[in-house]
Amino acid sequence: MALAFMVMLFLVVAQVLIRYVLPFSVPWTEEAARYTLMFITFLGATVALRKGDHICVSTFLERMSPRAQRVFYTAFVPVMLAFLSIVLYGSSVMARQMWRSPVGSIGWLRMGHLYIISFVGSLLMIVALFLWSREVLHSAQELPRCADGGGEQWNS
Repeated sequence: MALAFMVMLFLVVAQVLIRYVLPFSVPWTEEAARYTLMFITFLGATVALRKGDHICVSTFLERMSPRAQRVFYTAFVPVMLAFLSIVLYGSSVMARQMWRSPVGSIGWLRMGHLYIISFVGSLLMIVALFLWSREVLHSAQELPRCADGGGEQWNS
């Protein structure tokens, strides 16, 4: 992820410098930076889900008993799985439909390639969700809290 972020940063800085220093612009840098951000977002969401570091609003969770919290987390897993399955299915459909569609100024890149990013990201998040639920929900340990900086205790 750090390498992808550095690539995106380089693309944005190059775009700004070229646009303001040279008498022309390079149109593909903006698009490449946008698609790199897409890659970083899906990969980062997978890592955050795996570590339990997603944004958490704990207002209601903190007021629940430990048993109610476990029920809430247990109900959360199938909802998240359903959402990710819809994204996975939609990504596969769109990747097939848009496989040959060109992407703006990047001649070799096709829209289908971009949908592969969301497909792979969703698939990785489903795997991370199963690993997280196995470790957290099926253990006797206390459930993770939002205030402790995420699920560092769940890393393996």
